[in-house]
Parts: sequence; C-alpha cells; structure tokens
Amino acid sequence: MDKHILICLIMSFLLLTGNSEGKETGKDPNKEIIASVGSYNITLSGFSSRYVDYLIGAGVNDNNMIRESILNNIINEVVLYNFDDNSRIFTDTEYQRELKSTQKETILAYLKDQEVYKNITASDDEIRDAFVRVNEMVAARHLYAKTKEEADELYEQLKSGVGFDVLAKQVFTDSVLKNNGGYLGYFTWGDMDPAFEDAAFSLKIGEISRPVKTANGYSIIKVENKVVKPLLTENEYLNKKDHLAQVVRMRKMKPAERAYVKSIMDLEKIKFNEQSVNSVFSNLNFSEPQELKKIGDKHVECASYEGKKYLQFNIENEIRELPLYQKNKIKNTSDLKAVIKGIFLRDTLDNIAVAKGYDTVSVVKQTFKKLVTDLFMRYKTVEVMKKSSVPDSVVYAYYKENIKNFSSPREISVKELVVNNKTLADSLRIYAEKSVDFDKFIKEYSLKENDGDNEFKGYTDLDEYGSIKDSLWNSSLGNIAGPFNIDDHFVLFKIIGKKDGKPLELDLIKDRVAALVKKEIHDSLLRKYAENLRKSVKIKINYDILWSYKVPGLSYK
Repeated sequence: MDKHILICLIMSFLLLTGNSEGKETGKDPNKEIIASVGSYNITLSGFSSRYVDYLIGAGVNDNNMIRESILNNIINEVVLYNFDDNSRIFTDTEYQRELKSTQKETILAYLKDQEVYKNITASDDEIRDAFVRVNEMVAARHLYAKTKEEADELYEQLKSGVGFDVLAKQVFTDSVLKNNGGYLGYFTWGDMDPAFEDAAFSLKIGEISRPVKTANGYSIIKVENKVVKPLLTENEYLNKKDHLAQVVRMRKMKPAERAYVKSIMDLEKIKFNEQSVNSVFSNLNFSEPQELKKIGDKHVECASYEGKKYLQFNIENEIRELPLYQKNKIKNTSDLKAVIKGIFLRDTLDNIAVAKGYDTVSVVKQTFKKLVTDLFMRYKTVEVMKKSSVPDSVVYAYYKENIKNFSSPREISVKELVVNNKTLADSLRIYAEKSVDFDKFIKEYSLKENDGDNEFKGYTDLDEYGSIKDSLWNSSLGNIAGPFNIDDHFVLFKIIGKKDGKPLELDLIKDRVAALVKKEIHDSLLRKYAENLRKSVKIKINYDILWSYKVPGLSYK
C-alpha cells in the first residue's frame, strides 16, 4: 500500500476511534469519558463539539433527549467504523484520494483564515455606504464582452455615437436583452456582481462606465435611473450595522483571496509546453474519467515557474491522485492548464502552511477529524444502502403515494408576448381576448420574436415555467394568461395546447423507486444496521456526565 495512503488511513482510524488507552483521570471535565464502545472511548470534549454544532445548525434548544440522540449517533459511527468489515471502503482508490485531499484542504482552509480572512475589516464608512446602497434602487443597461479587447471595442463604438440598442443586438443571444438594448431593470445592493454594482452605484444618471471586469467577463454600464429611500435614520443603521458589516467583509473575501495569491505567485507567468499539455490531455481516459490511460514514463517538461519545473510524468501522477469530482471538470486543454496552475499554487501554499506550523494546530486536527468522519459515513451509507433491501409492498406503496413523480411530465404549447410596461400588457390582454389575431399583437409589440402563426409549434415541459406553471395549466385552450412579471418584463401567454403526463409502469422503474425509498429512509436503515452490530459490542454510557454537562455559552440556574 502507498505510504501516504497508509498514513492517512492510520490518521483517520485514530481520529474516529478516539482515545482507546483508557487512562483518563477525570480531572479535566473535557477529558472525561462520556461513553465507551468496546475498548474505544468517547470523551466529553468530542461529544461537546458535535453537540454544540448540532444545536447551532438545527436552531434547537438543549434537552436530554437530543443529548442522548447525538451521543448514540457518535456511538453508531464508532461501531460502524471499528466493528464491521470496511475493507472495501479502506481499499477504495477514490476514498483514499478523498482522504488525502481532505487533509490538504483542511490545512489550506486554515491558512486562508489566518493569512487572508483574518485581515479583512469593515470600516464604519464602508458599512454606512452599504446601508445607503441597500436603500437605493438603480436601473441600468449593459453590454457584455468576454475579453477586455472586445469590451474596449464596444466602448469606442459607444463614444463614436453607436447606441446600446444597436450593439445589444450584436453581443447578446438572450432575446430580451438583444431587443431591449441590454436593459436589466432595477436592482439593489447585493443583487449583482460586486464589481458591477460598485460601478453602477458610483455612476450618475445617464453616465456610461468604462469596461468593468466582473466574475464572468466585462460589462459596460449605463445608469438609467436611481430611486433612493427619502428618509434614513441612525436607529435603522444601528439595527442593521452588524449584519451589513458581515456582508461587507464577505464581499471582500474573493478579492482578498486573489490579492493574496498574487502576492505569493503570478499564475499567469507559468510557462507551458503546449505539446506536452496536449499529450497529457490526450492521455485522459474519458470512457473511465477516474483514471489516465496506461502509458510509459514521459520525462518531458510540461510546465515551469521561476525555476520550478513539472515534468509530464509528474503532472500525470498529480492528476491521477485528484478526487474524481475534480478530474471530471477537465473538458479541454484550457481546463487542464487551470488544473496545472492549481497544482503549482497548492504546492506553494502547502510549503507556507508547513513553514508556519499550520498543519500541527489543534483546530486543524479537530476540523480534519470531523471531515474524516463525514467522509467515512458518506461511503459507509452508500455501502449499507446497497446491502439493504426494501419489501416490494413498501416500494409499491411509495409508488402509489407519489405517482405524479413517476409520470411523464405535463407539457404545454404557448405563444408569448413580451413587453416592458404593465399598463401596455393589461391593455393588450383586453384587446387580445377580443381578437383571434394574437400573432398581430406579437409582431407589433413583443420584445421577443415568435413565429407568425397560431399553428402548433411543439410542447415544452410545464415545469420549465416555474411559479406560473399552475396558472398556465389552469387556463383554457385559446385563452390568454397573464400578464406575468418575469425579470422586470410583462408576459402574456396564449395557450395553444396541453398534454397531461401518464404514469410509468412500476415494473419499468422499480429499481429507481426502490432507490428513492432507500434515500428517504436511509437514516433509519443505517440506524438499524448499526443497531445489529451493537448487539455484539459492550457499550457503556455515563449518564451522570451526559445529563450534568454544561453547554458552553448557555446559562444554568
């Protein structure tokens, strides 16, 4: 077995089983043994951490029933880990990879907290500015470009007199933005990309921004209007100050991360051997994405950064050790280069973390302990579900109770008329209900182009219409439904056709139904499985400690 894998397995074993030496003195309340499972001990500190997390996460009050339930869950986890055959999990390649990745991610998360997030502050001026912005609505339009060069070209055209209406037809594929000059309607602070918002709120009405870099590309913004709440009080500000301070700090996190990375290395200076990168990509086995194709060693330089080099052989080994969910993101050579950059960055951050001793900090170890438990239980749950069977009677009952979920989807065919004014939409509905020529209104008024006749154009899954689907379905054929406010536009629908869903035969979907039943009752199946194992294990709970335990942060009379 690989040495690193063996170390990870030993660590996870020790973390899950706790202290098994039985040498607790009882002098330190946090070291008291609250339960023993065979030769494995569960300390009060371990229980306390889990219990407090549950109370906060679930938003429930402390009580003895919940205390016993949480302790029994921990006991079940120890039993499942130590008193069942887990050889398939421990030898599973993907489990081993995730275990190793989890350890690295835990250390790097702590580094990020200490080196980046810890230094983020929110000044009173910033919080007050946020308070003003959440009480202000901005109406704007924009033009989008993928690159700075494209955005600069659009900006020059705007300066030369070309209008948003003309350019929007060139840059947008969305029919609404294409036909309304990129108009976004009204938005407030927190609705849009932070960089987009910062630019929009700083502009005057009628003013146009230079290209703004956002998370998805570049935008050129024109503010059409602003609506400000007329009266803001100091009391309102003080009531919202803590929440706004938290939001301000959160909005700074991504820029702070980018700035920190930039301070330790410039990822854009990584040099690639294009031939080697293409070779690595071709070696990815997309029929089995969890592995690379079996090839011989290729000691060719693949990428380098300031004297540090990665050979193709090194890169392939690194990719082989990535968890499946990360490898599945590699769809092209650009994705592969991003992964290689990530490898360079991770190694740099690993060296910083080790040099600062972050890998030995107690909070890192405790966090890793929780994550290892979660990881093991995720794999164990899947294994137990595969072993468990559900009676046919239960499967049939579930199928009948949820028959709508096992039917082909309801479908509908409609014509759409889209305008940006509710008064106009209301007037058009009145006229449309008196006229059979709905297509005439579409041609004259709609911002979204439709085909020019009322013939059947095909069905669409009703669920795609979201919250208005029931209103559409309940409208009679030939009738007009709406107007509905959708993305600051008002839409009328003419109902052309409807097709009801039909139940699927149980024999054809029995495995799918059984899997859903297991998913719904997986907690009880896992609990029953653990209870069977517990019958052969000596378990002792110290109820005196369990009931007398004082939850940190709570007052007791």
